[in-house]
Amino acid sequence: MLLTRGSARGGHLVEEAEYFVDRVLRNVAHGRFERSLSDLTAFAALVTTAEVYFEHYRASFGNKWMWSPIVVTPPVVVTGVPLKYSTQVITNIRHAAGAQDVLTIQRFAHLIGGARMGSDPQTSVVNSDQRTWAVPNLFIADGSVCPTQGSANPALTIMALASRLAERIVRGDVRADALVGSRSARA
Repeated sequence: MLLTRGSARGGHLVEEAEYFVDRVLRNVAHGRFERSLSDLTAFAALVTTAEVYFEHYRASFGNKWMWSPIVVTPPVVVTGVPLKYSTQVITNIRHAAGAQDVLTIQRFAHLIGGARMGSDPQTSVVNSDQRTWAVPNLFIADGSVCPTQGSANPALTIMALASRLAERIVRGDVRADALVGSRSARA
């Protein structure tokens, strides 16, 4: 997407981008940094969404786009959202951190089901309290406990499971002394 001035289609977006940057800088300068983070987070999500969209577009239609310029403010600041570049940067970071073998898979997925929830220790890793059957007092609060994926992004389900577990632990519904391999005792 290219943001332009004037009567061109989408020209009003440049003024909105300028206002956004000014507002963020003003918030930081006046100590309202926390509120300004929400805007930055939303902008980062927009860039990530654009990267995913263009990668899917390229893969789906054979388009060879490597990046799409986004003009944020005058003077023109062009920021690419290149999947290839980001992959190289993260690979370099991994090697710098001491990684021996770095496997890069060019795909997007919501990986779930690696530590499935169930009622039988023979066929599942955690019980309905998200407590592992084999290790006492170990809880798993991520997407791996979902036995299967629904029709869309599982982020809200994962957040709900984590929130439910945290609330139950705080209330005492999940006891620390529950027996391994048994259902957790209720308070």
